[in-house]
Amino acid sequence: MIPKDAKTVHYEAELVIIIGKKCSKVSKEQAMDYVVGVMAGNDVSEHIWQNDENVKDTQWWRAKGADTLAR
Repeated sequence: MIPKDAKTVHYEAELVIIIGKKCSKVSKEQAMDYVVGVMAGNDVSEHIWQNDENVKDTQWWRAKGADTLAR
């Protein structure tokens, strides 16, 4: 569902890597030991909110964080 006040909604398919346990500075050789799965993701964002010069968001939390957008 698109939020009522959204005007310019864009979407793109993405590959989502599911990390199954806490890790940091993992070597290339060990990287797959932490991956428990992969899936398709639907990255949906409201581009007007994302690029709103009046708000000056430092992150895109409004554009990508609305209920029902990212899947």
